[in-house]
Amino acid sequence: MLPVTVDNQAPTVTLTYPEDGETYYYPSDEYITLQTRAEDNVSMARVEMYMDGTRIATTTVPPFNARWTITSPGEHTFWAVAYDAAGNARESNRVTVTVLEGSPTETQ
Repeated sequence: MLPVTVDNQAPTVTLTYPEDGETYYYPSDEYITLQTRAEDNVSMARVEMYMDGTRIATTTVPPFNARWTITSPGEHTFWAVAYDAAGNARESNRVTVTVLEGSPTETQ
């Protein structure tokens, strides 16, 4: 008889960077690094990163980080969704950042 593990517990996931309210400058800043902390009681499968409702990255390798190349100024909201090997999913906190045109010295 083989032991069977039933996994009905969703993973935990937190978007740890960037911080909510952070400001970036386009085109001075080339990208925004997205860092997560994702864990599961059995096995993680992947973490998907979203910006403004569009999936922008999928990673299957810890530490489950990604980059978004800044393409224009504006306000953007990021979050992550973690999936475990059993298909359970959980959404992270949402973080909103502002991308301003120019450089930090030009906007002051």
